[in-house]
Amino acid sequence: MKKGSFIRGKVGSTLVLVGFLCGQALADGLPIRVDTPRPAAVYIRGVDSGEAFRKLSDSTPATYQAAAGERIDIRATSQEGFFIRWEGNRQNVAGPANITIRLEKAVAWERVALVAGGGALLLIGLFVGYRRRTKMEVEVARSQIMSLTERAASAEKVGSVARTLGSYKVLGKLGAGAMGVVYKVENSGGDIFAAKVPNEMDDRVRREAEVSASLLSPNIVKFYGLEEGETSFLLMEFLDGETVHEWLATASAVSFEELDNLVTQLLDGLEVAHNQGVYHRDLKPENLFLCREGGKQILKIMDFGLAASVNAARLTRTGQAMGTPIYASPEQLQGDPVDCTTDLYSVGVFIFELATGKLPWKKTDPVALTLQKFKPLPDEPVVFRPDLPMEWNRLVVDLLQGDSSKRPQSVAEVRARWQSGRQGV
Repeated sequence: MKKGSFIRGKVGSTLVLVGFLCGQALADGLPIRVDTPRPAAVYIRGVDSGEAFRKLSDSTPATYQAAAGERIDIRATSQEGFFIRWEGNRQNVAGPANITIRLEKAVAWERVALVAGGGALLLIGLFVGYRRRTKMEVEVARSQIMSLTERAASAEKVGSVARTLGSYKVLGKLGAGAMGVVYKVENSGGDIFAAKVPNEMDDRVRREAEVSASLLSPNIVKFYGLEEGETSFLLMEFLDGETVHEWLATASAVSFEELDNLVTQLLDGLEVAHNQGVYHRDLKPENLFLCREGGKQILKIMDFGLAASVNAARLTRTGQAMGTPIYASPEQLQGDPVDCTTDLYSVGVFIFELATGKLPWKKTDPVALTLQKFKPLPDEPVVFRPDLPMEWNRLVVDLLQGDSSKRPQSVAEVRARWQSGRQGV
């Protein structure tokens, strides 16, 4: 055999062997091994099929058995945190291969959009809820105002049309408010009184009549009782003057003599009430009246309609905030039980206002005001009136303690400290 023929025979045999092996490889599929620099999920799709990516493996390395001649796209992704991912793409056109895909950091914008959209929906929901709640509160307030207005008009009509209240002749109207109308009346003997016609007869009116009639002091408005009939009214002494609130609106700076006079009289009247176990719970300039008797300025405490009595449990309702927020103690604003220190807290606010012409706090929202009242005073009264005796200044600071146990515990204690402070005037 010639040498050339031998070589051709060998080459032919080799080609047959290679063809056989390739046939075996095509029959079994072409293995494609995918790897990445960091663990990543692997997704594949056929280039020619137009199908969507499907997951091959949750982590690398991963192997895919490709069909002969199959072209595939390969994608690898690795999540880092919620908004950042690593991702990369490669394509394998044919044949077995070992592929390492390079990953690059990218922002997961679909997650950003999801969070932003959820946040926007939450804000919209909160806003809609707030608007709905505000609208309901406005409607309730409007309804209450209309009810009070109608009741006040009704009470005023009773006095003006009949011109008499029981056996008393109506001489004129002294004032009107949310709780009723007060008239100047005269009895058959020519004696002058004040008659308070409530907007409606309720426990508050009977409470005021019961409590007020039992308190006898030159510094408490004298009540003669509840006159019940076709038109019921409270009969009390007639006062010629103005409230402390009205007086403060027109008065210049309060002198130490005036301050001492008013505070002393307030303590005198308050001590009579406290000695009988009665706490006013709504001390404020609007409920303190100034009149002149014998050439002297007399202060009288009015309106015991919110009074609580330790001797009559029915007069006290715990869990209900009562009183005027700026003058009320923090425990009273929270609806907690009250004692004598609640009135003494209001005395502290009153002294602060008389001495400085200002109120201790600027907050008007009841919740924010309540929280602020548990904290130390923003400014002591001596800041606004430097010549104020330091004993009086310290007394006000102690009266306005958020913790009731840290306040003076009786009118007698407040009076003693007040008298001691006079030496600094």
